[in-house]
Amino acid sequence: MLGKMQIIAIAVVAVVVVASIGIAWAVLGGGDGHDRVSIDAQLEVFGNANGDNVIDHDDLTIILDIIKGEKSFEDHPLADANCDGIIDQRDYDLTNSIINANPDHKVRINIINYYISDAYVDSVLYPITSAAATASLNSLLAFKYLGITNELKGLTYSSLDSSLFSEYITLMNAFPTLGINVYTMDVERVSTCVTDYGISAIISEDNVAYLPNASPASNILNGTGVDIVRIKPGVVDSEEYMSSILILAFLFDTDGKGYMKKCLEVIEWYEDFFTDLNNKLGDVKNKVSAVASSMTTYVSLLTSNNTEIIQAAGAEYPLADLKSGSSTSIAFTRGSDTWLYNYKIDRLILLRGSSSAATGPFSWYGGTAMTTGFNTVKGYFDNWESTECYKKGNVYIVCGDMPVILRVAYVAQILYPNIFGQDFAYNYNVDFVQKFFGWDENMIKDKPFCISMSDVGIKV
Repeated sequence: MLGKMQIIAIAVVAVVVVASIGIAWAVLGGGDGHDRVSIDAQLEVFGNANGDNVIDHDDLTIILDIIKGEKSFEDHPLADANCDGIIDQRDYDLTNSIINANPDHKVRINIINYYISDAYVDSVLYPITSAAATASLNSLLAFKYLGITNELKGLTYSSLDSSLFSEYITLMNAFPTLGINVYTMDVERVSTCVTDYGISAIISEDNVAYLPNASPASNILNGTGVDIVRIKPGVVDSEEYMSSILILAFLFDTDGKGYMKKCLEVIEWYEDFFTDLNNKLGDVKNKVSAVASSMTTYVSLLTSNNTEIIQAAGAEYPLADLKSGSSTSIAFTRGSDTWLYNYKIDRLILLRGSSSAATGPFSWYGGTAMTTGFNTVKGYFDNWESTECYKKGNVYIVCGDMPVILRVAYVAQILYPNIFGQDFAYNYNVDFVQKFFGWDENMIKDKPFCISMSDVGIKV
């Protein structure tokens, strides 16, 4: 299994005061009224005292040992199940209730949420049996891996690849559309879903763009009675990503639905992939310099998940000195911008999703990127015609609708073809969709998930 992950969460810090009722915590001063403590856990749920991927009787034993003074609270901060700063019988009882919770006997638990670059503690009614979600690509991919569909009773508006997300297209047609775009939700529509479908939670992303008015500081959805669960489904780091899908699997997995089992299978697959990838990257003598873009005239910055993808694939990122406030990308407009020319860039990777553009709609998984979408795809390349990468034929488009880990595989193959060969990414693609989408190879065979300039007839 994965090693335990170090994250920073808003919490309290233990002091060494031992009493018969438990261990007291002192809250140290800070800008937000709390200090920060390192949480060592895979499943970031309070009550998960030993920090593994399940809450069970082993956690109860640790809580008892802390109460008796035989274990240190500092070593097990998640033992404070009710987050009141004291480890006592109430934490034992709440953890026991979590273990025995079911759809007919729900319990309010405390979890770690993510918003922008911060982590914070929030509560959620567990288990979740009915929820809504922001219909971001990466969130829906996580739901798809785990098989979570029937519990979703509403999504924000999104233009989805119908070949990839057929089950969620059906869902969007069956239930109200909750927002005017993928990022926002209409309060009245959410309230209707609470009344009509009993939703108790909204699943969203950590990115500032998602539910921007429902941050920890200003929650316009409070009046609806729903909880907000914020995960990081777009990260590349395997341990961070696994914590995000572990919390999803845990919150929805009741009555033998098998979401946790599937989640652990994904974790194992990730481990095997990165072991193989990193072993091959160990043979790289000189790193290839590369930058990414996911929008027409923008370059991804160091804080972007797209940059994480190319770095995980073994690229050297040359723009580390650039910053653009809280944005994860910076504009580059051909003809008016010249700043990009100051950097040595060997490869430019365009990570683009399916398109509904009037110039040529296409579906990656439908295989139409090089037919109905040809003009659109070629236009993506043309936006970069003033760069050295374009002039040398080193601009590539990679399917941005694929699971993040497969995007890494295709980029690695672009960067180091002599090491990874021609079939590295495709073979992992086939294996992944067979195991986690329930597809056979024909669903992706002969479909262009990576396009070069020569593929669209651009000669240099």
